[in-house]
Amino acid sequence: MVSKPRNKRTEASAPMEPRRSSQPRAPRRERGVQRYRELIDALETLLETHHADDVGLYQIAEQAGARPASAYHFFPTREAAFFALAERYLGGFAQGLHRPVMAEAFTSWLDLLAYDSRKSVEYFQQHPAALKLLIGRAGGQRVRELDVRHNRSVGKVYVSRIQAAFELPDIPDAASKFHTMLEIQDAIWAISFVKHGTITQEYADEAIRACRAYIRLYYPEVVRLRDEVSVLIAGGQRLIMPQGWQPRPEEEDETEDA
Repeated sequence: MVSKPRNKRTEASAPMEPRRSSQPRAPRRERGVQRYRELIDALETLLETHHADDVGLYQIAEQAGARPASAYHFFPTREAAFFALAERYLGGFAQGLHRPVMAEAFTSWLDLLAYDSRKSVEYFQQHPAALKLLIGRAGGQRVRELDVRHNRSVGKVYVSRIQAAFELPDIPDAASKFHTMLEIQDAIWAISFVKHGTITQEYADEAIRACRAYIRLYYPEVVRLRDEVSVLIAGGQRLIMPQGWQPRPEEEDETEDA
């Protein structure tokens, strides 16, 4: 019996099932912005007490007091809602880099890195849903990709941030080194999350040690503090450390929020 040859052309040209977008549909009108915010708030509340696998768009809508159709309008998939919440959290981390820094953090450039690491841990402790999404990887592949892009961006910020306060030498591909350092940090935090459901003090300290060891492969341990920064912190002032700008006392920045 002779078998009939397969129609390869038919198989290759068979239409693929359309994939729903995992990107949220950000609104522009005020009413939509308010509803969008309420749905993300609801997701955050649910993730604080529920496993991510138990949270879907119907649960989000119910928690927000909205119709399911409203949730589906902004979020084609559950992953799209997770993505939107992750964007909010990463925005919070970015804002943290512009908050005042204690004078004690300028003991050395490595201490400034440790200061930032501890502040990140504090943020995760205050936002347990962020820990699940970004460190516990509950947000899915798209959230993971978003987080990597964020870390890559922060790697660039760290170079200018530290060089604004310390005479850190220039090296090739410096931002990439700091990006890798941040991924090492996240990996150690992830171990703690799997074991304990949070970032314990032990693993927070371990992440700092690992980051120090890695970044010291490329930079000297002792780097001179810039003279103008030494003058500013002599009185114990907290400094605003925006990326690539001149550090300045905290009170000089207060008019920006007026």
